[in-house]
Amino acid sequence: MRYLKILLLGLLATSLMGIGPLIGKNDREDKVRSSYMIMCFQGSKLVGAGSGNHFSLRGEKFILTAAHVIEACEEVKLIEYTGVTIDLKPVVIDNLLDWAVLQPTEELPLKPAKFYRTEPEVSMNLDMVSWPSDYGMVYTTGQLAGGQSLSYYFQTFCWLGSSGASVFGEDGSFLGVLHGIKVGYYDPMMPPQLLNGICLVRPLSSISDKEIYEALRDYDGGEARHINH
Repeated sequence: MRYLKILLLGLLATSLMGIGPLIGKNDREDKVRSSYMIMCFQGSKLVGAGSGNHFSLRGEKFILTAAHVIEACEEVKLIEYTGVTIDLKPVVIDNLLDWAVLQPTEELPLKPAKFYRTEPEVSMNLDMVSWPSDYGMVYTTGQLAGGQSLSYYFQTFCWLGSSGASVFGEDGSFLGVLHGIKVGYYDPMMPPQLLNGICLVRPLSSISDKEIYEALRDYDGGEARHINH
């Protein structure tokens, strides 16, 4: 079994440690209003799309998504609820662990979600808001079914176009970034099949929120910082 990274339309989640959680929890409205569609352009041509969430970390506001959502982009934009597009500037990119932080060039009208984290437990209830292709905003729920140190299994239904969406615990904690969908190879003569009920989440423990905070604090509008492992 392998997983398939979903470039245009997939799901993802990343874990962040170091500075510590913010006080307060995210309710359903926080999760919904922090979710945006992320669009990837080459020139004027839209070549891909995914999902992302708006967060605040010690006063620094940013968009968190999957790195593969923006890897082919000359320009990155988000689409706001009114239909207005806002430019995003990549600040930190980790291609190996597949997460990225971007900074909006304008103030977003809705408040960001809080970086409130918790330790994951198998069978805990999870939810996610994403922007899969042709469906608009979708709110899905499910459970943490297990996984490994760098990828948790979120048992729910995944669509192409939800990559980069943040996965939350039922209590409002941030678990990680959706980064892929499990695929199965049942017949060597046939293409792989998407296992849409198994979504792959990059867990909190994979990434340092200290590194994110420092990169945002020091960002001068230039090239993104690439993390090398």
